[in-house]
Formats: sequence, C-alpha cells, structure tokens
Amino acid sequence: MQRFVRRTFRLSYKWGNFLEDSSKKFDEDSAINNWLQKKTRQCRNYQRRVALHSMVWLDEDEKSSVLQQLDVGKGLYGKGKRLAIDAAKEIYKIVFKKKEKVVIDQFGKWDKSEEKVDVVVNWFDKNQDTEKLLGTLMMDVDAPASVAREYCRRFLRKELNTRSGENFMIFIRGEGMPLAEESGKRIGQLAPQKFNSKSKEVEHTLVLCENPSELLAKKDIPIIKSDARKAEDAAKLKKYMDSLLMESVDKELKDVLVDQEHMDELQKILINSGVKEAKVSALYNRKGKLMGGAYNEMTSDFDVKVRDALKAIIDGAMGVEHLVLDVDESEEKQSDFEVLSDEQKFEKEARESRELELKEQKEFAAKKEKMASNKAATEEEEKRAAKELQDAVDAKALAEMEEQSVSSSPSKSSIKERAEEEWEEPIAEEGGGGAAGK
Repeated sequence: MQRFVRRTFRLSYKWGNFLEDSSKKFDEDSAINNWLQKKTRQCRNYQRRVALHSMVWLDEDEKSSVLQQLDVGKGLYGKGKRLAIDAAKEIYKIVFKKKEKVVIDQFGKWDKSEEKVDVVVNWFDKNQDTEKLLGTLMMDVDAPASVAREYCRRFLRKELNTRSGENFMIFIRGEGMPLAEESGKRIGQLAPQKFNSKSKEVEHTLVLCENPSELLAKKDIPIIKSDARKAEDAAKLKKYMDSLLMESVDKELKDVLVDQEHMDELQKILINSGVKEAKVSALYNRKGKLMGGAYNEMTSDFDVKVRDALKAIIDGAMGVEHLVLDVDESEEKQSDFEVLSDEQKFEKEARESRELELKEQKEFAAKKEKMASNKAATEEEEKRAAKELQDAVDAKALAEMEEQSVSSSPSKSSIKERAEEEWEEPIAEEGGGGAAGK
C-alpha cells in the first residue's frame, strides 16, 4: 500500500509539473492558460491529499528504486567505457604511433655537469671605462658561449634589466663580440683567468657590455623558470582548475542555491562569453538551484580567468572562501638548483642527518627537563597540601580540646554560689546551737 502511495505521489508531482510548463506556453489571459492553471492546482491538491496517507516523509525529487539501479548501471558502464578507451589509446601509441623526436636541452645538459667552477661576471661601463661586479655564477668552462649567455639571463636578470636587458654582449679584447661569433667559442675562452687583487686569487672572469647598436630597443629579460619550477606551477594550476569544478567532498556533482544578485552577475558573464540567454536559464532547476553537471559541461572550455570569475561569484553565493591561484614569480637563484656530485650529496645528507639528530637530542633533553621540573613542582605542591592538611587537623584537634576543657571546668558563678552556700551552712549551724542552749 505504501509503495502505491509513493508512486501516486511522484506521478501526480510530475503531471503537475507538465501542466504548469504547458500553461507557460500560452498567454496569461487566455482560456487555455486559465484551464491549465486550474488543473495544476487540482493536481497539487491531490498530491497533498495522497501525502497524508504516507507513513514516511515523501521527497518530490526522490528517485524510484528502478531509476536508482539504472543510474548505478550507467555509472559502471561509463567508467568501463572510459577505461577501455584509455587502454585502446595506449595500445595504439605503442603499436602504431612513431616515436617522437626528443630535443635535448643544451642548457640542461651542461647545468648537470659536475665540473663547474666559479666564474665572476662583471659589467663594463664604456662611459667610465670601469668594470662593476654583477655576480658570481657556477659554470663549466668547457660549455659553449650560449650556455654562459643563458646563465646570465636566468640568474642575473635583475642586474641586466637595469642596464641593457636582452641587448648585452660579451666583452673581450676591448670590444663586444657579435652574437654570430659566440657559437664557436667556449666559456673558458671568453672568461679567462685573472688575478683578483682583493681576494688575492686567480679566477675566471666574464665581462659583459651593452650592444652599441642604436637600432635595438631595450627589451627586458622575462623570468625564465626551471623545469622544477614549471612542474610546481603546473601542479598548482591543476589543483586550481580542479577547485573551479562544483564538486562536494565525495566528488559528486551538487546543485547550489544562488540568490538573485549573484544570479544576475553569473548571467552577465556567461552572456558576454557567448552563451545564449536560453542556455543560461537552462542551468537552473525548478527549485532555482544552479546544476553542477550542466555548469561544468558549459564552462569546461572557458578561459581560466572567466572560470575564476564565475567560481568567485558562486563561492560568494555559497558563503565560502574563494581559492586564489598562488604562482611563485620570484627570482630564482643558482644555488637553489645547483647539481651536486655524489660525494657532495653524501656530505650534505650526513650533515642533514647529524643536524636532525642534534635537534632530536635537544628536544628530548628539553622534554626531559620539563618533565623533571613538572615532577618537582608536583611533589612540592603535594608536600604543601599535606602540610596545610596537617595544620588544619592540628588546629581542629586543639579547638576541640579547648572546648572540652571549658565545658568540664566550673564557671565563676558556680564557684561563687558554692562558696556562699558553704559560708551560710556554718552560720546556720551556729544559730541552731544557740537556740538549743537557751
């Protein structure tokens, strides 16, 4: 019986929705619209009367057991289909697709060299005819000159941008070397060893200067990120893009209730992005909630900035904090990406393990000292409490003894009365004897 009630309730709900949608297709003052509205009200009243016969609360959007089983079957079918397609693509790549040509990064090859030495980089100022220190880089002197140029662009970007930017040349034999002539040179030829009068050492020195050509406009060197930084930024971007999806904790798409103000902002951005107004209206269900599945399907191809603006509005409607994309645009230092030899790696690991061991010993000693101080404080507190208790017991016993002594000893009035009685008895005896003599 209850099963029949649930089915009748859902059927009347769907039939009422059909009548209501049909009435919207006609003018409000038309006879058909009035008749459909009347039938809709009758259907809603019948639905409420049916709900009175149910022993449990009935949800209008609750799916029947058959539909739930169909949804489970569709989900399993979709997952199996995706796995089969991915496996077929991998097999196709292995069997039929040609191997892609791998381009070797020349800078990455020499950056991993274990024969790097310190190379001092100076800047030659033609106006003052002096050299100024820019920095010290670790380079392999057997590497080509293009590697030295790349090192300077990556790790001396700020210093070069304040002077000539990309338009710098390698200064050798009193003039700047043209870029075409650098291809056949090694760093050791362009950075000969010189005696440093300050440090009293012989070191490789590379001198840079400004390109004197007036046809070249100054162009700043952009931030050139390493492979490690690029991988880190890609992981952050992936996490950020995943946060733009309207998913709950259990990775199920959810619907969001959006108020009218945020709804207008969403509609404005979507229409400016080329979405028709009818499609925008189709994103909301009958209860006025934004459907997550339809939203993701519509905005999956949008630009990141557009999706970020949309998600910021949705987060505002939900009352949650919007996740901001955090990309590190700071300068990189060569020491952060320096390649160490096996011996240097072993020394570094040993040093780090020793520092970790010392840190753990200090923490253990501090913890032990704290426990000892706590124990001493606890013992002192116990002694003080025991002493206070003993003092209280002694005071109480003393008070009881004084009370007993007071109660057992005769008062002054009783002593006086007893003395008077003793004084009156001899007088009475004397008076009685005199009377008898008479």
